[in-house]
Amino acid sequence: MSHMPERLAPAFALDTLVLARRALRADRYTLESLCRSLEIVLSHAHRAESDARATASLFEKLAPMFAPRDARDLWEVRVGQHREIRVRTAIAARIERALADSERVQLVVRQGGSAPRTIRGVVEHWEPPHVRVRRANATPVLLRADRILRIEPCAPERDH
Repeated sequence: MSHMPERLAPAFALDTLVLARRALRADRYTLESLCRSLEIVLSHAHRAESDARATASLFEKLAPMFAPRDARDLWEVRVGQHREIRVRTAIAARIERALADSERVQLVVRQGGSAPRTIRGVVEHWEPPHVRVRRANATPVLLRADRILRIEPCAPERDH
């Protein structure tokens, strides 16, 4: 948006490219490629109306992957952080609550170059930006919290 006069540039924006890069493992992140992989109709690529409709559909598929509390939570999603790593406020608060309650949670995580995976366990240490999760019958796993897409309570285990 650097070509826009400063008085017209939005203060905050949600970028489907950022959301896609954080949530999906793809060879390419073009609108055409993402639409193809998510089965979104893009009838006339590079035409304003078609691209706008496809981008809206893409957003509708990507946003739930983060289980956002609000638009600001999505705005805090980042990619390519190397120096100062920022963790989404909602994710940090959820980690703190899980740690305080010793709650068993499932975290959906996407680390660089891989598809999202689910990790189930108990948060045993939280020192931003890193969180250590103790898994049942497995070694603990250390994660960068900015790579967490969402955190949910684990469903109670059923007796077999």
